[in-house]
Amino acid sequence: MPNIIIRPGWHIPEKLVTPEKIYRNRRQFLREMSFSGIGIMAGVVAGCSKHETLGGEVGTPSTNAVAAAGGKGYPFPRNSEFNPNLRISSEEYATGYNNFYEFTTTKTRVRYLVGKFVTSPWEIDIGGLVEKPMKVSVEELTAMMPMEERVYRFRCVEAWSMVVPWSGFPMSKLLEKIVTKPEAKFVKFTTFMRPDQAPGFAALSEYPWPYTEGLRLDEAMNPLTLVTTGIYGKPLPKQNGAPIRMIVP
Repeated sequence: MPNIIIRPGWHIPEKLVTPEKIYRNRRQFLREMSFSGIGIMAGVVAGCSKHETLGGEVGTPSTNAVAAAGGKGYPFPRNSEFNPNLRISSEEYATGYNNFYEFTTTKTRVRYLVGKFVTSPWEIDIGGLVEKPMKVSVEELTAMMPMEERVYRFRCVEAWSMVVPWSGFPMSKLLEKIVTKPEAKFVKFTTFMRPDQAPGFAALSEYPWPYTEGLRLDEAMNPLTLVTTGIYGKPLPKQNGAPIRMIVP
């Protein structure tokens, strides 16, 4: 009897797998970024991994909707250029399924472990290869930037996806304001380091904290790259990266 394999719609054929050379070059790029950059900015571990079922958690989320920018101005006008005709994901899922290793590696538990995390006041240090370095609060930064709402679709390699409305401003506007120097090639982001406020630091003591991530300068200047302070027309909840995070479709 023949063995018939019916693969799911999201299955990726072997011929589409990223070549090893390209994958290794990406890893080399990330290593080199530790030595080059235009600045340091607060962020959040953002990524995806194997799907977990939402729900089944015991307890009450703690202060989930702490304002990233004092709650002023929300909801911001939606940019029609970034408003695909797609059904927006449930707010419950988007705010209850979060990748935030500073708290836990279990995505459905993050929102239950953020109660001690202090998000205000929050200052951002911006420096490196720039003409106008600055130290600024989230409130001050959003007050000087063109805030808007955009709907982005995120598709994870592990076969789950979400369509979410984010509030923020283009990263390019910030880079223009601080005036990057000609020799600048990358943007480096460094997250918070507060073991007393987030249990993940102790649980993953071998991890190279604080978490850092980066973009090439052209990636950071791409019109899609968004500095984000809100979600679903409200300030970011703590488990979604309050008070400020990057969204890079």
